[in-house]
Amino acid sequence: MPRLTGRSVTVIAALVACLVYANSLRNGWAGDDPLVIVQNARTHSVAAAIYARFLPYWPPPWQGAGTYRPLTILTYGLNWPMADGRPWVFHLTNVLIHAAATALLVRIALLWLLPAGALAAGILFAVHPVHVEAVSNVVGRAELLVAAGLFAAVLAARRYRQAGGRRGAQGWLAVTLAVVAMSLLSKEHGVIAVAVLAVDHLLDRRPAPQSMTPLYLGVTAVTLTWFYLWKSVAGLYVAGGATTAMYGMSTTERWMTMLPVQLDVLRLLVWPLDLSSDYSQQTVSLQSHLTAAGVIGLAAMASVVALGLLLARRLPAVAFGILIAAGSYAPTSNFFFMSGVVLAERALYIAVIAPAFVLGWAVDRSLQRPYRNLLLVALGLALLVFTVESWTRTPFWQTPQTTIIEDAGDHPENYRVRLHLADLIASKGDTARALAEYLAAETLAERDPFLALFVVNSAIALRRYDLAIERAQRAHQLAPNDARPLRWLVQAALAAGRGNAAVATALDAAIAHPTSAGHVGAYVMALEHTAAPPVRRLLAAATADWLTGHLVQSSARLDSASVELGRLRGAPIVCQEMVVLRGTLEGLRPSLVERLLVKMRDGGLDCGSSLGKVG
Repeated sequence: MPRLTGRSVTVIAALVACLVYANSLRNGWAGDDPLVIVQNARTHSVAAAIYARFLPYWPPPWQGAGTYRPLTILTYGLNWPMADGRPWVFHLTNVLIHAAATALLVRIALLWLLPAGALAAGILFAVHPVHVEAVSNVVGRAELLVAAGLFAAVLAARRYRQAGGRRGAQGWLAVTLAVVAMSLLSKEHGVIAVAVLAVDHLLDRRPAPQSMTPLYLGVTAVTLTWFYLWKSVAGLYVAGGATTAMYGMSTTERWMTMLPVQLDVLRLLVWPLDLSSDYSQQTVSLQSHLTAAGVIGLAAMASVVALGLLLARRLPAVAFGILIAAGSYAPTSNFFFMSGVVLAERALYIAVIAPAFVLGWAVDRSLQRPYRNLLLVALGLALLVFTVESWTRTPFWQTPQTTIIEDAGDHPENYRVRLHLADLIASKGDTARALAEYLAAETLAERDPFLALFVVNSAIALRRYDLAIERAQRAHQLAPNDARPLRWLVQAALAAGRGNAAVATALDAAIAHPTSAGHVGAYVMALEHTAAPPVRRLLAAATADWLTGHLVQSSARLDSASVELGRLRGAPIVCQEMVVLRGTLEGLRPSLVERLLVKMRDGGLDCGSSLGKVG
């Protein structure tokens, strides 16, 4: 048998990564692929992707997810012209990036392990079934890119620390900062880069000729610059990407729900033979108090992290794997803040480094033991099982239909699965059956107010207006500070021919939220579909423009409102509206306040105390 070398094990692991996912080239678009890629013009050329470099990752109307991944979008723009939008090129690119990430992981493993151990770690990482979602679903590319960037950053930072000359050190510092920036622009998980490099630095026992201060300062500066850019692009949506499955939960309730989920995290990393595309309720049960499973989950995760810290001196490879896995999972763990998912297999892509390095260490140790052949056979069989699971799981992501139908069979209790099944039924034109599935999904997730959108639209299409209004009202009560349920309620009332009710409801909400562009916008929508006087519509629209920063357009509407006011007899608005209009009028046309109040008094409206609010 040829002697294993660092180069040979790197190549072997990368080839295994390619082979195990070769059948993904037959996959089409599935999951979020159609929305993010097929229906998104900014991914159809390099020029369009570059033009969209300061836009959120998700196209409208889903930009509220609060994500910013311009490099990922650029890779889609590079792929599209290669095969005129055919999906196999996108899947091939995913496979190649996965192979590159695997190769980089092997190079990291070789810093501590013998070639045989590094090869075992690389093969486990290459074939681990939890990777199927990230590799076989095109939009999983963000996970692959951020992992490749972070792994490359570890290797580049090591080269920087060991560089003998100033020029070489500066070169490797520049490479490190570049790949960190690549990670950050691929997915938000790149924010852990400085922690990853710090862990590797602390575990590296070799003396470092170069000071790490410039590197840490540089990585911190890149991260802060990225965060400023992310905040500037996503705006208020940065904190708005929380999963609706836990909408309205307190921090304590969220923790109580997520503690038992840690057992699923460990299971997925150690023995991932029961997979799901989604782990929302009721696959994951919402909890309001500490349960026995929660106690066990807390103890398990705390023990794992403690083990990583305790092994830092004796087994640095294992410690590195555990600590980096914990750090990579933290942003989506829902412990520090709410994320966009309860649990997602794709979010565990980097975390597989923990079992991979444990296996690599075990193989290294087994080479020095008399029972090594038996152990190697057992480990080989486990890797074979994982390989078969990944190969057979890959077609799950072949089409939207295969993903939805198979998931519905595996996890019918999951409300998001029922939601996707309803979408599939609706796409076939069966609105009545789709409505039944939407209602079933809503029953399974009573805390989620945003399912009402699908129920309302289906009910309106079937002319079941009372149902549409009732569900929209319920959603509005669950999320009074969110303008979307209010818009659905206005839409339902207007569809039912209840224009006055729509205006009254929207006005009440706008009065309660006079600085919310969404609530005032819903009021504008209600006015535009009724016989309200033009001046009333213009004033409301000017306020909505003012709140969204369109000052020129707001000013122009106020000019038109002033003209209309001169033509109008009687009272054009009610007293309460002045609370909503106050900011706009005082900001752009203070003189209109008095003119409106005079017109209202002439029309017989005595606003009493309301006058003081705008005086």
